[in-house]
Amino acid sequence: MNKFAKGGIAAGVGVVLLLGGGGTFALWNDAANLDGGTIVSGRLALNDTSFQGAWYRYDASKTSLADYTSPLPADYKIVPGDELVYVGKGLGLTAEGGRLAFQVSVNLDQVTGQDAAFTVDQSYLGGVQEVTAPAPVLPAPVGGTYTVTTANGQINATLDAGVKVTFAADGTDAQNATLDLAAATVKVTQVPAA
Repeated sequence: MNKFAKGGIAAGVGVVLLLGGGGTFALWNDAANLDGGTIVSGRLALNDTSFQGAWYRYDASKTSLADYTSPLPADYKIVPGDELVYVGKGLGLTAEGGRLAFQVSVNLDQVTGQDAAFTVDQSYLGGVQEVTAPAPVLPAPVGGTYTVTTANGQINATLDAGVKVTFAADGTDAQNATLDLAAATVKVTQVPAA
């Protein structure tokens, strides 16, 4: 190979190296500030500071847990044929999120001492029925799901939770039986937004 051919190959390799960033050659460029700001995540939380419960005699004419206003005495003893409702009132709810959808339920998995004579209806009045808020008002659930649709994406509300208990003992069965709802919980769970 002659000297001119070798020199041409060497020059070509040098140009490739320069174009590949191995030298000082660069294309024009510039950058501008995106100014994207920040975004903050929402939350879904319960606050039981003001949550108080009591037993009431079941009344089929009542359509809301808030309608139960005359609790039974604290030492009331259930007898066969009784239908009672345990209602907890004033559970605080904070829901923050632009498209936050959630469901509310009563979890009885940890309830103890449930004698066969006790029938606990977890679905009574939808588990959690009464939802009140000064403003904005949390809308009635669609298919059991609440959705935050306020302009600021935030709801502060209170929930009332109810569980119906029927006692259907026979003869002398289930005397001195105990149903302990202390471990029952009210739960809020995020679900996919529609």
